[in-house]
Amino acid sequence: MTALRYFKICNLFVPSPDIAHLIQHFPPTLETLDLLHCRSRTCFVSYPLIHIFILPHPLARLGGIYNIPASDLIRGLTNWGTSPTQLHLFHCRGLYENDVLATVALHCPRLTHLQLWVSTDPEHNQESYWGRRLPTTVPQTITELTLCQVVDSCVELRDFELRNVHGVTDRFLVCCTAQGRTLTRLVLDEIDVQVRGAGIVDVPSWVILEELGIRYSWHVGYEDDDYDDKDDYGGRREKNPTMDPLFVQAVKEGCPALTECQLGPETLISQPMKSIAFLPTYFHEW
Repeated sequence: MTALRYFKICNLFVPSPDIAHLIQHFPPTLETLDLLHCRSRTCFVSYPLIHIFILPHPLARLGGIYNIPASDLIRGLTNWGTSPTQLHLFHCRGLYENDVLATVALHCPRLTHLQLWVSTDPEHNQESYWGRRLPTTVPQTITELTLCQVVDSCVELRDFELRNVHGVTDRFLVCCTAQGRTLTRLVLDEIDVQVRGAGIVDVPSWVILEELGIRYSWHVGYEDDDYDDKDDYGGRREKNPTMDPLFVQAVKEGCPALTECQLGPETLISQPMKSIAFLPTYFHEW
């Protein structure tokens, strides 16, 4: 196991002393750790993982790990110095903290790929006001200011993907259009309906951008006859939200390298579906 780079456990519903022992002896070559569907009916199966953050080789991806405190990842990012070039966090409850992204901005200037998928809480789905189930997002403290610091500090960032991150705002979009000169892919999924690109009339940094996706949450914009247009607090809820027309026009005119583009419900440029082989391993089995 001296050259182990990738370790994954799926569908483990009871703690295993053998696996706990194995995790404590991961070699310094480890790059990816996935613990998928490791939960019982009442709680998530957890393992002591602090050892992985003192390994000399920076981890590139953590997926489906629910018991890592943000302080452990922060310690790892600090210890790894400027070595990390990729960081992918898929559904890791407890890591959606502002301090984690602030540490990335401070210690990872060579980062080229950053993906953060914030999960919903399967144990606390809400009954929606039109009879459907709405997901409850697990706690997160990521702010637009810290996201902008990442864009400013990670000067080699090419691939930036955020899913269900509340810190994505129009101000963050402004920062990306002004400072994201190295971006070739920017995907913002399940964003708040208030994000429209308002006030953006120019995208000077997106000359080499090839893929742009800005999409609202799945439960926004129903057109059913029985759709209730009031939000959870009794206010009016807009159907079929769209991006600001001036922003859409700026993208059309200022992104000559685009090969894929979706802005809200509008697809400007589409490509044939990519092979499933290119999707994250997490996506196949979650």
